[in-house]
Amino acid sequence: MPNTRGKIAERIRVKLIGLARFRKDWEAIVRTIDTQQLDALRAMYPGDMPGHKYLNWRKYLPVSIERLYALNLHRGDRKAVLDVGTGVGYFPYALSHFGHTAVAIDKDNNPIFNDATAVLKIDRRVWEVRAHEPLPKLGVRFDLATAFRTVFNKTDKKVWRVPEWEFFLRDLANNLLADDGRVYIDFNLERDGRPYDGTLQAFFWGHGARINGSKVFLSSVAGFRLVPLKLAEAEHA
Repeated sequence: MPNTRGKIAERIRVKLIGLARFRKDWEAIVRTIDTQQLDALRAMYPGDMPGHKYLNWRKYLPVSIERLYALNLHRGDRKAVLDVGTGVGYFPYALSHFGHTAVAIDKDNNPIFNDATAVLKIDRRVWEVRAHEPLPKLGVRFDLATAFRTVFNKTDKKVWRVPEWEFFLRDLANNLLADDGRVYIDFNLERDGRPYDGTLQAFFWGHGARINGSKVFLSSVAGFRLVPLKLAEAEHA
């Protein structure tokens, strides 16, 4: 299964970095979190409530650290990162620990996510991502945009296909990402067990994406820009 292969690849990367280093980072991050409050939320909300499983920080916080390692954000220059559909917010929290600037956007219709992001004190902006509608301009040009286990691309009536994703990526490229900005998307599986159909896969490949199972990485969004960013900025100067 593609999703299983992706998880195995992430865990192999953790082993290559070194379990000792991973444990050190994990323990350092945990020390900065009020885990008692997260445990209290987990006890307070019904177990069958959407998003409840993510309150198990012992299980899901390490996943976010693995993702950070996979994107080489555990080292190197500090980045500005936009996390779309952040959920509980472990990923932007881990980013902040490593010195990055992280802004998250998500709806505010899930009390669990609202309370958890408040406990973590991440910079979350309330926004519902909709097909063919631009994201809010946040006054920052981001080096990286991420979306993990996507749900914003689904409604009761439709799952996003090429036109919706093309609009989304063009909006990111023209309005939110830096000149060398990158995009990383980890898809949820569809009902047929695939993360996306062949047409969407071909679309991403056509734009130079690296694809590993459910994960799509665009190292450049230049192909989605209507006008080169530096030229556009000069025209508005």
